[in-house]
Amino acid sequence: MVEVTFRVYDAQGALLYEETGVPPIDPTKDALSLVGWCGPDLSTDDGKEIITPYFIYTIEGKTIDSVDVFRDGTFLLLR
Repeated sequence: MVEVTFRVYDAQGALLYEETGVPPIDPTKDALSLVGWCGPDLSTDDGKEIITPYFIYTIEGKTIDSVDVFRDGTFLLLR
């Protein structure tokens, strides 16, 4: 992948997290890297209440051959 964007939405479709892949720091590596999402930060009280453990993800990007890629799905967050 030469481009990649990872997004996480709550069950109602509100965007919770977005990350764009960054080129590697090590010039001998060819892969983009993502940090990832660890779930909602329950230590902060920002007025948002997570009422479901279900989330939606999307990953979109482009391969080295300029082929567009899109994947999406749902997942359950367990703690």
